[in-house]
Amino acid sequence: MMEIEQQEIKRITRLIKSLKEDSPVRQSAEAIIHGQDLSEEQISLILKAIEKPRFFCWKEQTVAAWALGRLQPTLAEHSSIVPRLGVLLNESEWPSIASDYMYLSLLCWRIFYISFPLALVMTLCTVIVMQFMKVAGQDWSMLFLQNFRQNLLAISLLASLPVILISSNVTPNRVNSVRTEVARALGRLGAVQSIPVLVEALIHANNRALEDAARESLASLFLLLTEENYGRLPARATPSLCQIMKQPGEPLALLALEALGKVGDGQAVQPVISMAQSGPTADLREMAERILPLLRERQQQEEERKDLLRASDVPQTAFQSLLHPARHVQQTEQEQLLRVSMPDEET
Repeated sequence: MMEIEQQEIKRITRLIKSLKEDSPVRQSAEAIIHGQDLSEEQISLILKAIEKPRFFCWKEQTVAAWALGRLQPTLAEHSSIVPRLGVLLNESEWPSIASDYMYLSLLCWRIFYISFPLALVMTLCTVIVMQFMKVAGQDWSMLFLQNFRQNLLAISLLASLPVILISSNVTPNRVNSVRTEVARALGRLGAVQSIPVLVEALIHANNRALEDAARESLASLFLLLTEENYGRLPARATPSLCQIMKQPGEPLALLALEALGKVGDGQAVQPVISMAQSGPTADLREMAERILPLLRERQQQEEERKDLLRASDVPQTAFQSLLHPARHVQQTEQEQLLRVSMPDEET
């Protein structure tokens, strides 16, 4: 375990050194490595660095996620850190390459400073080769030089293709690097409310490191759940746990079932019934049968609450019909209403 931690420190140190010296993220990460606590201002600067996913800032955002995962935040800081990390972990929140102008500018810079010099070298080599190879008595090098601009442009376009292809393959790996570090950070922070986004990352992971990080964090978060968390997690929590439970060969399936017994709502009843009847292992079937009565009880309580809310939702017209003023009542003169009753006079 200690060896893994040291390897991780070495890996993140290389990323830290690649950042600018005046970068707030670098300064905060170096302070954490040296065992120093971060101020509120430093934490806010780190949060600003991960305000939105950016391809161009993948190193800085990876280091920022690592730093946030090493904090012992207050409740207020925790409530601001976890949603920001959840946005970075959600793949759909990352912009398309075409919409990231900084990434496009970097790509254009690479094409100009790599492809153009390469094309120039290829052009000169072509001229030299043609100078020594005269076919049918024709000096092809002179013909090539006469159309030098067009030929240079064509070769530049050909030389830019490898740069574009390499960049398009590298970009997803860099995004996964950020998301992997975010998944680890959420597990270290004990952010049980991030279970749905971690499940989504695990199920749709296209990278082994991301899959392992999400699974490891989920395992630790499942163990932190208690019955007090029932009703306090996002609405997607129960469907997410059911997804994990139904994944074939998923090592976390048993832990997910146990978590459903702690925080699952009525949505889990039918999936758990199916697991109890045809679960792939005896342990899963036994766990499903054990938590099923509790889930049914919660489902009944939820339906009763819905019935109460439905009953309290009385149409406004009913109140209006009760409160409308009396009509067609014969009005009485004011003097008659105020007249004092007098005894009968003697005749």
